[in-house]
Amino acid sequence: MKYYVSRSGQQFGPYSLADLQRYRSQGNVVGTDYGRSSAMQQWVPVDELLNHRGVPAAAPLPSNPTWSNYSAQPHRDTKDDPLPPSLHWGWCLLLALVTVGFFGTVWIFIQANWAKKIDRTNGTAGMYALSLCLAFAGSALFSAGSVMGMQALAAIGSLAYLAGVVCFQVGAFAFKATLEKYCNSVEDLKHDFSGVMTFFFNWFYFEYHLHRIFTWRTTGRLG
Repeated sequence: MKYYVSRSGQQFGPYSLADLQRYRSQGNVVGTDYGRSSAMQQWVPVDELLNHRGVPAAAPLPSNPTWSNYSAQPHRDTKDDPLPPSLHWGWCLLLALVTVGFFGTVWIFIQANWAKKIDRTNGTAGMYALSLCLAFAGSALFSAGSVMGMQALAAIGSLAYLAGVVCFQVGAFAFKATLEKYCNSVEDLKHDFSGVMTFFFNWFYFEYHLHRIFTWRTTGRLG
């Protein structure tokens, strides 16, 4: 029989009974989680489920647990998750060059939309939109200030453009956090994402990993 765990509206599993008991004893599954077997229709507290099966619930965690008690998460059930956008990063680079950046502008919002579906709290799309607004406004002000000889206006434009760059990076790192959390909830996808690669290559770097996730979801193999 298979068992499932529910936490904060997300379902994980399936697990064997032995796996579920081990996760509970290690603290990966906690008392506030809910569980059910494949034969059950309703969710019940995990400890109640384990006791009902005649398996003693795990001993309580130490009064001063270390972070290692919570370092691992149950495996995510990905079958209902939306497939990520999938395009080889090389094609992304080529299309971005051919379209003078227009393709990249569209594609980052496609990526951000996927992240929002995975994590409703993700704010990447909003930060990207703010970044574009500031960049366009900053460029316009700088150009106008330069033409009219108004150095103050040009300086304001430069600051606005710089603020747009900062907002873009904030959005990129928000995407990184969601992508990293998603991958580390799936045993086959575990990966530590580079902050340096995120800073310099952002959406190209993300697309490389999204393409791998798409390949794994559709073929069972990592691309």
